[in-house]
Amino acid sequence: RKYLTEDEQEVTMEDPLTLAIAALEQPGQRVSFCSRFLVGSKKSAGDLWRAFTESEHALGDVQDESPSKANEPIAAAVCVSFKLKRGQHSTAKFSLSWDMPVVRFGTGVGVYRRYTRFYGRGGDAAPAMAVDALGSSDSWAAQVSEWQRGVLEDPQLPSYYKSGLFNELYYVAAGGSVWADDVVEAEGVQRNLVWYHPTTGGPDPDREYGHYLYLESLEYLMYNTYDVHWYASFALVMCWPRLQLSLQRDIARATLLNSWDFERGHAALSDSLSDLTTSSESLRSTLTRTRDDVSAAGKRRDWKILATGRKSYRKVIGCV
Repeated sequence: RKYLTEDEQEVTMEDPLTLAIAALEQPGQRVSFCSRFLVGSKKSAGDLWRAFTESEHALGDVQDESPSKANEPIAAAVCVSFKLKRGQHSTAKFSLSWDMPVVRFGTGVGVYRRYTRFYGRGGDAAPAMAVDALGSSDSWAAQVSEWQRGVLEDPQLPSYYKSGLFNELYYVAAGGSVWADDVVEAEGVQRNLVWYHPTTGGPDPDREYGHYLYLESLEYLMYNTYDVHWYASFALVMCWPRLQLSLQRDIARATLLNSWDFERGHAALSDSLSDLTTSSESLRSTLTRTRDDVSAAGKRRDWKILATGRKSYRKVIGCV
């Protein structure tokens, strides 16, 4: 994918990605697989379906690791087969995983996802993740149930409140969220990190727990908008307090970036937390509303926050 850097240079980044599907073979069940078939081919997909419906061994353990050609979509499949008599039941367990260790923003700056601390940064950990999910999913479900039990069994709390407390947490993971561990070194990409104090140059105080970013919404593509975070911060404080502290420190460090545009008469954070570069247009000790717009086209669109002297302005939240 191509990115436009801070100095308006186009760079191409190719980051690793692997996907995996797996199934747990349990007593009385047999797992089979087909590692490659053509998605758009009636013959290839038809052969797969016939093997699935006609063969006792379902997919026949077809091992084909040849890469796809240009514009040739390929896929893989796994199957769990078992026989049941009337009145019997059985449960088949599958897992799906993907390992995309690097997240990149519009200027090409990349961060490693938090899980890479445990699975490595090579982009080949999807099979290990799938296996871990198969072996640990029952334990994960039990821990979630125990975590929710105190609220769900409280007779003084109305049902709508219980539902809201848990169901709305989906956005912590699904809101374009990035739980970052470290920054990717890349040639040609500027990286003046907000994470490392611009004056002291000291170590990142949140290195142990990482940094968390999430979109204002899937329609407003801005990370860590601080006025909206005021409403959402309760979830982080109660469930992940170290991430809330990390986010607060990121915002505080951003206010130490100091410059003023006298010609246009306004202050702005045109780059900041989501592309992790220090801003060239920020007013020291001013807390701006927006962080960065990461447009779907991969190009950054700068938001300008007026501080004084104009009627047409976005808002400055406050000063510290």
